[in-house]
Amino acid sequence: TDYILRVDATKYSLDVPDAFSPNGDGINDEIYPQGWGVESYEEFRIYNRYGELVFTGTPDNPAWDGTINGKPAAVDTYYFVVRAKMFDKRIREILHGEFRLIR
Repeated sequence: TDYILRVDATKYSLDVPDAFSPNGDGINDEIYPQGWGVESYEEFRIYNRYGELVFTGTPDNPAWDGTINGKPAAVDTYYFVVRAKMFDKRIREILHGEFRLIR
């Protein structure tokens, strides 16, 4: 019996965890976009509850370590926007949502 496996290459996923704990224990100390079918994360912006931009990730370094100007950010809810280029190069996904910083 022969089997054929078809893979739909247009499928992708993009997500940001709903919480992280930058407490130096080596577990969940940074937050960053995750997914499959992603060629590059072009932009990862994080805002505080007042709408102030606190972090801008780059394609080379999309991860936030929970600091603002070198100081630990407050335990709070933060808001994000992600723009990513998918491997098919035609799709630019924009994802937005919120996450909780806990210590």
